[in-house]
Amino acid sequence: MSKEQEALAAFLDAVDAGIVQARRILGQQTTTAKDEKTGKQGFTYDPEKIHWEGTTGGKGPYQLATVNANADNVDFGLLRTALEENQKPIWGKQYFYWKLENNNIGRKPISEVKRKKNQ
Repeated sequence: MSKEQEALAAFLDAVDAGIVQARRILGQQTTTAKDEKTGKQGFTYDPEKIHWEGTTGGKGPYQLATVNANADNVDFGLLRTALEENQKPIWGKQYFYWKLENNNIGRKPISEVKRKKNQ
């Protein structure tokens, strides 16, 4: 990616974060989601509306949502903002979510995360 493309991507990320924050302040996000492990309230987002791709990392297979594939996706922006505000991974009902480099998001089924911890 060229420096111009990186600068544009960073600018669009900032604009997206500003839109998400403005919607939150204006009260358009009327319901909240809860981190199932910590009980902390968060944002409403539908992870099934996010474009996920299967990939493999150092700890095995997981699903990846990239900024490029979800450029205009409000649910992606809300999940990313929730991860930024939480400053650590989020435990959802079915998946464990974490923020990756370049504002991408990874997820893995909770059953896979718990199974590996118990081995």
